[in-house]
Amino acid sequence: MTSACNYRCPYCFVGLENLKSTPDELHIDEKIRVISEAADCGAKVVVMPGRGEPLSDPDFWGVLEESNRLGLWVVVYTNGYFLNRENILRLKQAGISLYLKVDSFDHKIYEEMVGKKGVFARVRNNLDLLLEHFHEPMIENDRIISRLGINSVVSVQSASSIPEIDAWCAERRIFYTCRS
Repeated sequence: MTSACNYRCPYCFVGLENLKSTPDELHIDEKIRVISEAADCGAKVVVMPGRGEPLSDPDFWGVLEESNRLGLWVVVYTNGYFLNRENILRLKQAGISLYLKVDSFDHKIYEEMVGKKGVFARVRNNLDLLLEHFHEPMIENDRIISRLGINSVVSVQSASSIPEIDAWCAERRIFYTCRS
């Protein structure tokens, strides 16, 4: 997927100077060829973390549709900024699993962690839309099965937020992971 990202997270492994589309990125036909070849080799899952923000990739929906056509399970990691009701319903219809990056529910900490001011309210609203239109957890054999996950980066700034996010996710049966 694309290297472009609308955030400027200081901890990003890609490096802030690389968060833009590059001439060496695969074109849609190349992306679909790679996914098709992977399916032919027995792949069952396509994970779309992107080097940047997958939902900002103009090829995202085409790659998703082709992955579905091939019968692949799709997992998308997103910062949530480009979600809206229409996209959420399309993602639900496609049967994907979705991981949303949320480092804090405190807007100041969140915006410091993503390196961009004025984005928290939009992402928080999109999280509410996900709960309303996407999230349908099930319990099977005493296990919670959820296609919605939250991922947080643990840092000095966000460490105090982790217990709150964990409890919030547990109450709503959302899969929660942290990384440092």
